Amino acid sequence: MIAQAIAVVDKLSYDYQGLIPRVMDAAIAVNPDWVIGNSCRRAESIMDAGKAKYYDEAISWLEKARNAYIASERQREWSDYRTKLITVHSRKRKLIGLMKSLG
Repeated sequence: MIAQAIAVVDKLSYDYQGLIPRVMDAAIAVNPDWVIGNSCRRAESIMDAGKAKYYDEAISWLEKARNAYIASERQREWSDYRTKLITVHSRKRKLIGLMKSLG
């Protein structure tokens, strides 16, 4: 059923009442690469656009990615990705403050 849920939410541009994060939580053990790719794409679109009022949402997506990296025993990749984001967005103080809490 997780594969069918992924197919449905993959087409959504808007998160209908938390549906996408719930599918991501269920998919971490089965398809962590999908969780990583999808959540990073969503977070990066917010961060790259400089939408400061949505940075909390970006961090929520990044938490999903971090959880998937950790669940798939790829902590080093998460650390490298996080470092890259901090470097790219270093001038966005609000965002950097939130990102530092992701560890």
